[in-house]
Formats: sequence, structure tokens, C-alpha cells
Amino acid sequence: MMNLAQNATQHTKESDTISIGSAIAKGKVRFWIRDTGEGIPLVDQKRIFERFARSSNSRRRSEGAGLGLSIVRAIAEAH
Repeated sequence: MMNLAQNATQHTKESDTISIGSAIAKGKVRFWIRDTGEGIPLVDQKRIFERFARSSNSRRRSEGAGLGLSIVRAIAEAH
């Protein structure tokens, strides 16, 4: 959750909104992070969860290695 929240802060402006939440339905827990930032182009939406991948139109405010979302994916799949 922290990695997704940090990712959201890097792709939003001060005037944007970031929402964090959770829900339980049918015996499953769902966590989510939603923001009103620039969004991710459809062509990049699956690819950004691969190691070292970044969105093609990113105005990123950090110099990360592109590993964060792949780590999030691995943890979520392990659960």
C-alpha cells in the first residue's frame, strides 16, 4: 500500500486528490489507491508492472529504478 501511495504522490499535482481505501466482500479483502493524476496510457497499463518499466509519458518527480510496481505485483500475487 505504501509503495502504491508513494507512486500516486509522484504522479499528481498539489491540486489533485489521492484516496486510499479497503473493502471486504464475499470473503475477500480489496485494497485500493486512486488518484486524479495524469493517468497511465492504455498501452502502458500492463507493462508498468514489469521490472524496470515506466510509463512512456511520465512527468515523474523521482529517479527510481522502475521496480516499485513490480514489487507490489509480486507481493499481491504471493498473498
